[in-house]
This record gives sequence, C-alpha cells and structure tokens, in this order.
Amino acid sequence: MGLTDLRGRPWTSPPLGLLVLWSGLIPLDATALAAQQGPTFHGRIILDFPGLDAPPDSLRSLRLKINGELPAEIEWKAQLEVGSFDFEFKELYLDREIGAPFRARAGYFREPMGLEGQTSLESLPFPERSAPTQAFTPGRNVGLMAHGGQVVHWALGGFGGSSDVLHKPNGERAISARLHGAPEEGNGFIHLGLSASYRDGNESGLRFSAQPGTHSSPRLIDTGVLPAARATTLGLELAHARGPWTTVAEIMGASVHSPDQDRSFLSGAQVSAALSLDKQPPRWDSSRGRWGRANPTKDGVAAEFAAQIAFTNLDAGNIQGGAQFDWGCGLNLHFTPRSRLMLHYRSSRLAGQDEGLDMLLVRVQVGF
Repeated sequence: MGLTDLRGRPWTSPPLGLLVLWSGLIPLDATALAAQQGPTFHGRIILDFPGLDAPPDSLRSLRLKINGELPAEIEWKAQLEVGSFDFEFKELYLDREIGAPFRARAGYFREPMGLEGQTSLESLPFPERSAPTQAFTPGRNVGLMAHGGQVVHWALGGFGGSSDVLHKPNGERAISARLHGAPEEGNGFIHLGLSASYRDGNESGLRFSAQPGTHSSPRLIDTGVLPAARATTLGLELAHARGPWTTVAEIMGASVHSPDQDRSFLSGAQVSAALSLDKQPPRWDSSRGRWGRANPTKDGVAAEFAAQIAFTNLDAGNIQGGAQFDWGCGLNLHFTPRSRLMLHYRSSRLAGQDEGLDMLLVRVQVGF
C-alpha cells in the first residue's frame, strides 16, 4: 500500500521526472546538491473578518516560503500553504539561466497567463482575483518553461494538470505563453501584454468557474466538468500609470470544443484602478508585468483607494455556466511592503437575476 496524505490521496511527486531531466541537462553531483547556499525564509499570514453575505472564514492564508541558490547558479524556491490538519505545496521549482537573457524553470509553479493571474495575493489591490481571472487562468501546474527578456518579457511552457505538487496529476495537458512590456513615459508607464493557453482536458475534462468576493464564497457561475473538452484561451492586458493613478484592464476569452458539442466561446473582462493617497510611486513589477508591493516611508503609512468592475460570461451554446457582474472598492493601508490592512466592499450579481452576494471584508495581512 502506497503512502497517502491526511485526505487519503496517493502521495506521489510529479515534478520528480522534470527534476531528473533537469539534472541530466545540467550535471550536478551529490556534493553540489548538498552545498546549498544562503537560503532565506519568509512567509505571510492573512486573516479575514467578513460581514454581510461573506462566509465566516477567518484564516485566509498561512504560507511559508524558502528560496536559495545551488551551485551552478541554480535558483530554487518552495512555498508551503499550511492548513489546520494538512499542508499543500504552492510552488516548488528550480530556475537557471541557460544563456543571457534566457532562463529555464522546472517544477510546480504558475503558468504564464494573465496579469492578475501572475500577481501574488499579498500585492493585489483587492482581496481576491477577479472572476474572469479565476475562470480563465489555470493557476499552478507541473511544467517546464523557458522565459526571459529585458524591455519585452516572454515565457513559454508545457504543463500537466495537477491540483497539488505531491499528488497524482490529472490527464490535462497544456501549452501556455505570455508576452509583455512596459515602456516608461515621463513619470509613468504603459504596460501591454498578450497571453495564450491551449488545454486538452483528456479524460479529466475542463472546468470554468469563479467565486465572488471572498475565498470561501459559493461559486455563482460554473460550467461543471466538460468531458474530454479542449480550449484555446487568449488574454489581452493593458495597464497605465501616471502620477498617483494606476489603471488596469484585461479581456479574456476561451474557445471550447467537446466531442459531443459545438464550439462555444466564453469570455470575461475586468477594469480596475488604484489611487495612491500620499503620492507614492506606482507599485508595479515591470519585469513580471504585475502589481508590485507598496513602499511606505519609514515612519509612515501608504494609503491607497482601489476600485474594480468585472463581467464574466460562461453561457454559450450548450454550455450554461451562468453570467456574473461584479463591482467593488476599498481602502488599503500599507504599513510595510508586505503588511497591510484592507477594508473592502464587493457586490456580485448573476446577469438577469436578483440573486447575488454583497460582502464586506476587513483583512489583516502580516508578512514575516
């Protein structure tokens, strides 16, 4: 009988084959592997205090992170999400330069898809990613990826579906890519990005869904599992920053095909804006094309007002997953680059119906 985790799931290691392949491409002996240099530890805890229709779920995230560098200039990173009676790896990968400015990454990490999809929860101006991002970006999977760039950045990788690095992968296979750049203009910048993903669900199928407002909210829109479906997803990104304002817009669409259904097109879009109330520079990570961390003064607090609207349509042809409109706004008080207090309101409604959720959320985030 094989090993199982606390939920009774088979405990395997999908990235192992990728790391073996990696070691064949970049020879390392046992001594080199043991000579781990300068690991750093940090983490975060996020506590939610919800109101109105938001479900009572106080611990949003407790994450431990460790990264370092092996000989041969191989960078490594691991992230572990800790629950009450379980844990889950959120990232586990090796990354190395293979000839400037190209790098290669192998393991378990985020697929290169979408602007919000690449932004860490601790840097996002909102409590959660928007419904279009949840529905159309794949999140983390096991894969092998090449990436690089200086002014214009790119990433291209092949992935196999897996909900957790330590457990058996499903049958999903994908190729994902992203291209983005942010040339500066005076005291601001314009970010342009394009991402694409082709996914074959095989026997596990594909699913498009989203949770409104908070992590524990029920799914208002959900296609359910689409058996043996294949999907081609495209995403367009635009961001502009000037003075205290940063504005972001994303449009996403997926062409979905199943053996027993006609081709259907699902879509979504979100527009968001953040206003620095104390003339802080735009908090933007241009090399990764995503929201960055605030940089409050030593004795001060960086205050920010943020607002967002989004629409997600999962109704098309034989697919009836629902359509959802969201809007929300809130105040963020940044005490350090990784610690902040958030006070947000979020409203989500199903298109053409009165059914929906209104949520208040106070979030305390502490980085360590």
